[in-house]
Amino acid sequence: MLFDSIDDLAVTLLRDDPQPPQILTGTVEFEWVQGNRDGAKIIASSDGRRFLYRGQNRRWSPCTASVWRPGQPTDEPKLNWILSRVRIAEFEHLLSQHPMMDIARKNQIELDYDALAQHYGIPTFWMDITSSIEVGCFFAVARFEGDGSISRR
Repeated sequence: MLFDSIDDLAVTLLRDDPQPPQILTGTVEFEWVQGNRDGAKIIASSDGRRFLYRGQNRRWSPCTASVWRPGQPTDEPKLNWILSRVRIAEFEHLLSQHPMMDIARKNQIELDYDALAQHYGIPTFWMDITSSIEVGCFFAVARFEGDGSISRR
């Protein structure tokens, strides 16, 4: 099926994936869950939708995490894996010195450095997915410029 615009696609997908029954009143965006190191993590809450979307503005075949995609520093996947681990360890070390980390430690909030590093451009083993068609559509058409601005494709 072809669509005239991404908006038409979004309308069709939303129609096919009805809202889940409301169990909690109000919008719950995040949940506290038990962490791995006797602390807690804050994660996005599940909204019970049937479909998950991968909003990407370039086709990757196969659809894979950034550390395995073409354009990495070497053609050797194992070396790129090691480089990613080193970059994430350095990211964790630098971030551990940030004043906000004192607040996180005080409240026993654990960070997932791999997932956070991805949002700062470090290739990781994670792929962002969303149950929100609007969020998926945004990332499918957005281009992030070097100056921090966002333009549409």
